[in-house]
Amino acid sequence: MRKQLREKIFESLASVLPITAIVLVLSITVAPVATGTLVLFLFGALLLIFGMGVFTLGADLAMTPMGEGMGIEMSKSQKVIWPILISFVFGVIITMAEPDLQVLAEQVPSIPNMVIILSVAAGVGIFMMLAIAMGACVAAGGDILTDAFGVVAMVAMTPLVTIQTLGLVSELRRHARSRYLKTQFEQIEDTVLYFDD
Repeated sequence: MRKQLREKIFESLASVLPITAIVLVLSITVAPVATGTLVLFLFGALLLIFGMGVFTLGADLAMTPMGEGMGIEMSKSQKVIWPILISFVFGVIITMAEPDLQVLAEQVPSIPNMVIILSVAAGVGIFMMLAIAMGACVAAGGDILTDAFGVVAMVAMTPLVTIQTLGLVSELRRHARSRYLKTQFEQIEDTVLYFDD
């Protein structure tokens, strides 16, 4: 277990370190920030590395094998839709009960809390469905690395992609509202008002 955790932390270190280095260089040269902010950023980067390592280890040890096992059993059954729907519902319910997600939702004031929670929960539900699909692939005699290259990475990235998509949609809506208000103000400025004495 320790060896696997060490491997996962090194993997997340390899992912996070380049971005951290770029931000660090920019915050020292191009856009200097306060020392306290820089220390908080570095501490956050360390927490991110450790958290990603634990998350991917948990996915490898629990969610993926569980999904593969369910996929193997599912491949023996004719009713494929029910296990997939049940796994999606379980993923959604378990994620909605996660206290950390409540904290994350509170930190994004521009988006309603329930929208963030439901979006991430849906992402994890899709995560579970993909894990079951991987299990069905193994049960059918396939090799995930050759037959479904990229699906493994997609399984791990689904919640993150969901959050990023939600952020993109929110930003596009904010820009659309801003353009609409600007148009309304321009129309008001062009209007001539007459007052009677």
